[in-house]
Amino acid sequence: MADFCKQCGADMFPPGTPGDLAGLSTEADTAAGRYPVVLCEGCGPIQVDHEGRCVSLDCLKGGHLDRLGDAPVDAEYHAKMVAVMQRIDELFNNGVKGPARKNGVVVLVFPFGEGGRCNFMSNGVDRKDIVVLFKEMIARFEGQPELKGTA
Repeated sequence: MADFCKQCGADMFPPGTPGDLAGLSTEADTAAGRYPVVLCEGCGPIQVDHEGRCVSLDCLKGGHLDRLGDAPVDAEYHAKMVAVMQRIDELFNNGVKGPARKNGVVVLVFPFGEGGRCNFMSNGVDRKDIVVLFKEMIARFEGQPELKGTA
């Protein structure tokens, strides 16, 4: 029997078809970053979360980068994040909309402590550009000496 991750299944089967790889771990496992290793017939050997979503960036389909962060923003944060995003976009782009904007904006909301999900929202920035931005920021942060002070 062929098994598919949630993303590959969505590409191949009618909407609402249950995913083959869901339920192999718990929501607590996902929150803790523990993912089972499976074989998806669409994207190869990967890791999946408790809902069967491919979380591997090195899968055969390029980590499903076209669907990065495809889960919706948590309902408890959505309205607030939209309001914050609209206001920040307005402030930094002087009310200009669409491609004429000069500044991209990203808002991340996540719980303090271990576990939890990071909710992401932008003002329309291409997600592939955000991936590049985050990689550059991580490289910069990892290359900086640890600063200590009392300022």
